[in-house]
Amino acid sequence: MKRIVLFLLGIPMTFYAQTNTFPGSGNVGIGTTAPAKKLDVVGEVRAETYSFPPTPYDFSLAPRTQLPFMSIRLFDDYHTYRPGGTSPDNNHYGTLLAMYGKSSHWQSDIYIGANKRMYFRTSAWRGGASETGETGGFHNWRTLLDSRSDVASSGKLQLTGSGDHYIQNGNLGIGTTSPDARLAVNGVVHSKEVKVDLAGWSDFVFAEDYELPTLEEVELHIKEKGHLKDIPSAKEVEENGIFLGEMDAKLLQKIEELTLYVLELKKENRQQHTRIDSLAEKTRKQQQEINQLKKK
Repeated sequence: MKRIVLFLLGIPMTFYAQTNTFPGSGNVGIGTTAPAKKLDVVGEVRAETYSFPPTPYDFSLAPRTQLPFMSIRLFDDYHTYRPGGTSPDNNHYGTLLAMYGKSSHWQSDIYIGANKRMYFRTSAWRGGASETGETGGFHNWRTLLDSRSDVASSGKLQLTGSGDHYIQNGNLGIGTTSPDARLAVNGVVHSKEVKVDLAGWSDFVFAEDYELPTLEEVELHIKEKGHLKDIPSAKEVEENGIFLGEMDAKLLQKIEELTLYVLELKKENRQQHTRIDSLAEKTRKQQQEINQLKKK
């Protein structure tokens, strides 16, 4: 009888100390009789921690007792992290995905990638987004948005790095929410130099078949319209603005026309000087003849 009692008492201890296993060919269902996955739970799942296997990546969900301040972290296979602990390999540690939150803290952060390759921060006095990385054929590129100050080393918009920056589609507006061109600026643009690609320069004015308006025609147009031909009026410029390349070409056209007028006036001036010299010579000869007649 004593042996039976001891045997019965040992059964719970045996089951308590052992690990339950299930065949690898089937699925386990909790709350369902038709599990579709290895573990199919219809209902809530409560656990202190949750982790994927550590290789090649480790994903963990845990309260602050395991990871500080309610965290979600994705680790690579070079690093295993525990609060207060150290990395087994200090040369290869990094949190690939980390989300932090703390009720008594004044800010919240989101980091993606080692060394904060993608970073979002919000707080009472600072906020922004920073992304750096190397993917595909693009290297050493960074995008930074920050609202701490108007002019600073990390201003409102900063593009740094040795590579090129590319915006595929859409328009960019500065000072306007409705840009009507690739770049629309509502304000002053300060630049050392502006280069405009343009076809159709105004050298056609110097072609032999170009019909240069007469000065009388120019004068009449100014009296009737109040501006030069082919040049927009002040009202048109105020309503529609101007295209710099097109306007420069038109202004050059007028300069070249003025050059032709000056050259034409110079020819007329030379002809007049020739006539004046001829008349002066005739006058001199006539005066000589008059003087000779007086002597007789």
